[in-house]
Amino acid sequence: MEKFIDWLKANGYKYKNEDIYLEACTHSSYANEHHRQMDDNERLEFMGDSVLQIWSATQLFFNGTKNARGTNDNTSCTNGM
Repeated sequence: MEKFIDWLKANGYKYKNEDIYLEACTHSSYANEHHRQMDDNERLEFMGDSVLQIWSATQLFFNGTKNARGTNDNTSCTNGM
């Protein structure tokens, strides 16, 4: 973790809570395999997915399809196509 924090500082990243970076980089399988009481990235992943869903829905609503449901456009947008 110290090397990662040093890297953040060397690259000009500023933060108030370094634990959030550790959480973002910790997969649940790592925490389970190492029997550590630590937060994993699943909560942050859920939040990120939710933000992207809101953003893509807003873009499609205001700039996208005239299709009432927009299902195909939404799928294409979220799959990177």
